Amino acid sequence: LNYLLKAHDAFSQFSKIHLQSWSLLIKCVEFGYVETVKTLLTEDICLITERDESGNTALINAAFRSRTNMIDILIQYSSSLMERNYFGLTPALWAAHRGDPAFLRHLLAYSSEESLPVLLAATDDLGDGLLAL
Repeated sequence: LNYLLKAHDAFSQFSKIHLQSWSLLIKCVEFGYVETVKTLLTEDICLITERDESGNTALINAAFRSRTNMIDILIQYSSSLMERNYFGLTPALWAAHRGDPAFLRHLLAYSSEESLPVLLAATDDLGDGLLAL
């Protein structure tokens, strides 16, 4: 854990110097490090609301990579299905773009009765929505 904290501090400093966004949480989601993601969130080392340079949250990143095991963890820590990246994509829209119906069903199972119609009606910046994809 200390190694992760030092790495996070070093990369955070690097990001500030180069004006780029970097998130340890998002990188761990990218690489599928389930136990590390749990630790980062349980120990409050990273925030669930962190975003990368494209505005992707950890949940959007998990959807992009079809990481079902990450969805369960991120939702448990209050990651939102409604968040959009800078291109207007939600986690569900990413899953639809990737053509992964099983993953999309898994993701939408977490939606509430109120949010499901909103998620199904959502479109990206090009006007593509779940029902059109």
